[in-house]
Amino acid sequence: MCPYQKATTTMFHMSVQNETSVFLVTSARRGEGVSTVARKLARSFSRNRSEAILVDCNLLPSAEFESREKERFQGLTEVIEDSLSVKSVVRVDMRDRLSFLPAGRGTSSPIKAIASGQFQASIQYLREKYDWIILDGPPVSTCPESTELARIADIVILVVRAEDTRAEVIEQTKRTLERTGTKIAGAILNRRRYYIPPFIYKHLT
Repeated sequence: MCPYQKATTTMFHMSVQNETSVFLVTSARRGEGVSTVARKLARSFSRNRSEAILVDCNLLPSAEFESREKERFQGLTEVIEDSLSVKSVVRVDMRDRLSFLPAGRGTSSPIKAIASGQFQASIQYLREKYDWIILDGPPVSTCPESTELARIADIVILVVRAEDTRAEVIEQTKRTLERTGTKIAGAILNRRRYYIPPFIYKHLT
């Protein structure tokens, strides 16, 4: 069983016990690989014949987004600020039945957007339509809206880059998230290096 299948199995059992469906995937800082982990987890859910949606909650505008004008997708920002319907901006990858709600154009005040009634209503709509909602969140250390997302989510998953993020940084992030009152499921160690051949390692796990 691959790490993402193990993680989704754990998340499934936690949700059954607690009637949860909204998971926030976040990290202590940028560059931990949160978006990659969130997408793989969401795909793992969808492949298990569940209705899953991945929501990009990174709402700060990016230079990359602005330079790709022709490929712009409306998304969460337009739902919050322009009153577009959630249904109108959700995209679907038919290969693995995964729905995706893009961030959209972004906003200069992400924390205000996340704390808005429109965002709350959007999450409620998604709760009624999907089995699993995976929030791809910004890093805790630099983006205060991540704690707002933690309060909205049922369970938080912390992504840690192996052999890179200091233990004290992880501990501070954990304490920050615990103050929101949301349950932390655990951490996913990303970009882990294996010092023995993979074909041997798989027999040891």
